[in-house]
Amino acid sequence: MSELNISARAVSQKGAALPKFVQEDHRKFVSFMEAYYKWSAIHGADLGFEAMKMVNDIDLVPSELLPKYREVYAPNFPVSTKADFRLVAKHLKEIYSVKGTEDSYRIFYQAAYGESVQVRNPKDRVFKPSDAVWSNHKVMLVKQVTGNPFDLVGHDINGWLVESVMKSGDLYALELSGNGKDFHLTDNITLDGITVSIQPVYEIGEIESSIDWQDGETATVDGLTLKVDQVHYGKVQSVTVMSGGTGYKVDDVVTLSTKHLGSGFRGRVSAVSPQGSITRVSVDRRGWGFNNRDVTLSVQSEQGNGAKLSPVFTPDMGKIKHASIVKNTAAPTKKAIQVKNTRIALEQTVFHNSHFWTELKSAPSTHHAMIHDSNYYQDYSYELISGADVDKAAIQSLLGVAGMKLFTTKKITWTP
Repeated sequence: MSELNISARAVSQKGAALPKFVQEDHRKFVSFMEAYYKWSAIHGADLGFEAMKMVNDIDLVPSELLPKYREVYAPNFPVSTKADFRLVAKHLKEIYSVKGTEDSYRIFYQAAYGESVQVRNPKDRVFKPSDAVWSNHKVMLVKQVTGNPFDLVGHDINGWLVESVMKSGDLYALELSGNGKDFHLTDNITLDGITVSIQPVYEIGEIESSIDWQDGETATVDGLTLKVDQVHYGKVQSVTVMSGGTGYKVDDVVTLSTKHLGSGFRGRVSAVSPQGSITRVSVDRRGWGFNNRDVTLSVQSEQGNGAKLSPVFTPDMGKIKHASIVKNTAAPTKKAIQVKNTRIALEQTVFHNSHFWTELKSAPSTHHAMIHDSNYYQDYSYELISGADVDKAAIQSLLGVAGMKLFTTKKITWTP
């Protein structure tokens, strides 16, 4: 092949290296570049196609030129990286295209630090009133006649969707969602070769309660598990003087302490004997919300000692106000259950209601919910957790999203 043909091929290759829009829209410039390349080849000043290729191919770039590439294309990328910068450079477009997403941080941490990263969004734990999700499913007990009741999952029965099926002894509990038609205790359900008969379950009727229950307490009787949803809370009606002690004065303050619920009580000594023995205590504030009789009354006195006082609470304190059945059973002849001196009447029904919160962010008492603080706990913050020492400013500049506050945390693994 002649030298002229070689030069012509080189010129053509160099022209093809120009962007397509330049080749199509700027023909004069292309002609000028072709003329220049032809001249340089003839006069021995050709930089060579391989030289152009070396500049455009990161694998061929000399090591001494890599800092320049880093300065132009990845100015905030850590100088020291676990991965070779040539490899990193090939994925810069991928990183920048998903900037601000969890994927971008995972790619960056692996490349820069050789570490995995956990992305945490504090907004998921911010307390938001009325943000809870209430589940209102119904449970129906059935007995197998033909077929496999487990195959009912996912099917529609009279407008009810069968969410799940659980077996308990000889019976099956169908968890239903939706708002379908009513069933009757004498009904049979037939679907795709499966037949089940409906069994009666119980709901709580009238409660004749004793006074020694607590919120959330459970009891199981004859296969039924009862849960006390709420008891009646009490107030202090009066104070009984068990022992008057000595050295007390009228108007000494009486306070109440408890490890349980309840607060707001305040009393005072209203009568004493000549020796300072308490004979009567008046109640200035009855307090509220008491749910347990395990309390302590104390007298704030300069010289008095030895007094023993006992509060008298409202008579319905600790009685069951509302209860529910959390585990049901079929027992058609049972009319009531007796537990802890409490009689609970039972009523037969088709459905057992299953109510529960599936999201607890709106419950102030849960550790999952945190008060909005306009700093960490807010809608526009995120946290990156890893085992690496990171440059927070570099991450914010490289991948940060405008308007979002970044937190970085180093996870320390301790081995005893």
